[in-house]
Amino acid sequence: MARSTKRNSGGHLSFNSGLRKLPLFEDDLYLGMQATNLEVVDHILRDMESQLLALYVEKERTPGPEALVVSAFSQLWVFGLYELLRTWRTRAQRILDFAESLAGVPNDNRERLIQEKKQTVEKAGESAGGLVSRWPTFERAIQDGKFRRRLQTALDGSEILFRRTGALRMGLAKHEIPQSGGYALAPGYGRIHMEHGSIYWQVQLGDNEIDIVSRRDLADECGRATKDRSRYILPRPIQDRVKTFPKRSYALRQVTVRLKDGTEYRRVLVYWSKIVVSILGRPDIPFDARRVVDVRPDIDTPEPV
Repeated sequence: MARSTKRNSGGHLSFNSGLRKLPLFEDDLYLGMQATNLEVVDHILRDMESQLLALYVEKERTPGPEALVVSAFSQLWVFGLYELLRTWRTRAQRILDFAESLAGVPNDNRERLIQEKKQTVEKAGESAGGLVSRWPTFERAIQDGKFRRRLQTALDGSEILFRRTGALRMGLAKHEIPQSGGYALAPGYGRIHMEHGSIYWQVQLGDNEIDIVSRRDLADECGRATKDRSRYILPRPIQDRVKTFPKRSYALRQVTVRLKDGTEYRRVLVYWSKIVVSILGRPDIPFDARRVVDVRPDIDTPEPV
């Protein structure tokens, strides 16, 4: 199968248009390098996937050797994406946690805490011979509220991508069902997507729940990584409450929300306790999740006969 790194001309979103524009990537050379590596492999895989699909259609059966190669590269790409997202999210959360911990601290103690943190961060970079300096992003977060909000928005917006990639990676790499420790069925076994030739997998989530994830799905979602999803993100105190409610499925909880103006909405589905993804029976989400002031569990009851 021929390989090429040319940019795909089929209208696909550029991988580079997403991850490299996220906060921290723009300032960290090495995060950017890893995003570039994933982008390069993504473009190669897109060509390979297109050729694989064409061969599949021509032969009217799975082309075993070619499918094996595409599947192998696809799994390794998924591992790379997961690790990059995990590294970035961990770093971003640490920066936000420290900046937020300074709220309300008197000036004298605040300056002492900042200097102690600076020494810790700079000491961790000594092994890199001064080539890596991560303190500037901490300092920026401390001083710039707009940057903190941008960082939090990016973290929230990447939640679904990270969680889906993590669940897939659990099956591919550890051969386990996420959160349960149970053995995954046929870990690593994928099929050819008949739309674009990408490998897709059935990801077991437990309790007879399955997610269907293709490599192309994840790559295209990376292209949308900078999309602002903040209107669907519940306030942090509300998220903490939702976490205590019973689950409807692997990642979903069903709740009733109340807005600042007193309006209530039932049958609201919340993903990972923070993202409003839909309202049962409605085609849209008519409210801004940031305006939610109260929440309670919502359990469907049978319709009267």
